[in-house]
Amino acid sequence: MSHDADLGREQPRIIAALEDGSAVGAGQALRRIDTHMSHLFLGEGRAYKLKRALRHPFADMTSVEGRRVACEAELAVNAKLAPGLYEGVSPVVHDRQGAICVGGDGVPMDWVVVMRRFPDGALLSEMAQTNTLTWEAVEEAVKAVAGFHAAQPPTTSTGHTADYRRILAGLRETEAQGAAALGVAPASSALFEALERSLTRLSPLIEARRERGHIRRGHGDLHLRNICRFEGRILPFDALEFDPALATADVIYDIAFLLMDLRAQGLDDLANSAMNAYWDTTGQDDEALALLPFFMALRAAVRMAVSVEAGDLVEAARYRALGCD
Repeated sequence: MSHDADLGREQPRIIAALEDGSAVGAGQALRRIDTHMSHLFLGEGRAYKLKRALRHPFADMTSVEGRRVACEAELAVNAKLAPGLYEGVSPVVHDRQGAICVGGDGVPMDWVVVMRRFPDGALLSEMAQTNTLTWEAVEEAVKAVAGFHAAQPPTTSTGHTADYRRILAGLRETEAQGAAALGVAPASSALFEALERSLTRLSPLIEARRERGHIRRGHGDLHLRNICRFEGRILPFDALEFDPALATADVIYDIAFLLMDLRAQGLDDLANSAMNAYWDTTGQDDEALALLPFFMALRAAVRMAVSVEAGDLVEAARYRALGCD
């Protein structure tokens, strides 16, 4: 067994030490939140994000080194989007007494991203659920994303029609694997077939926009759970870090995630206003508008596949229906 494989087996003990607070010297247990790719531990003033030692169709986090690289990449991209929210990357080691701790000398058993803690209710998804999400907050989020896009250099090396076909293939695989683990059959063939047809029809426009410089490194995962209010500012955070190529696409594909998720929450008026704000801020044209329904449906398929992988078939069905709408 490899050295990394040995260390990967330590994650249950690391999780326990973070959850009871001993790994960070807290005098109380930390609140734990599990996502499909990470464990998040919320302390009084800080949060600690541990990548789960799993292999996904789109990312391999089974080695300690792979998780370190992912943590460093997460810090690099999110420090630009959410300055002040991300503090650094720390190793998880044994201290001199043999206890598990975050930071210090020794052979890293694992790595965590260290963040400032924002209060409960600060996520835009939480505001949407409590009917407190305002146009001002959405507008600030849109302008932050538009500014991030504008600061990124354009590229023509990705954003091809073939790249979106690979995304579709990856989503099919993610849903199939998640469904198999749950003992059910994949349910999205109609959605994927419709997306394939739309992609073929829109291919000339997709390629033309690529040549005109609309392909930029984006957030990559811009739904409402990944935008928060922190110290009086609205900040997108938790940008996709494990595959920069996957997050580098037409800017409309990036903002489409937010617009789709607003619609998923029944906030169609806010989605329309957010679209207009992005178009006005960035000078998008009618060709971008022609691509938007396809990109929003593809983003709904992303959320569907992730929901199946996470075992939430109710949420998967909601996003599947939205993608087929």
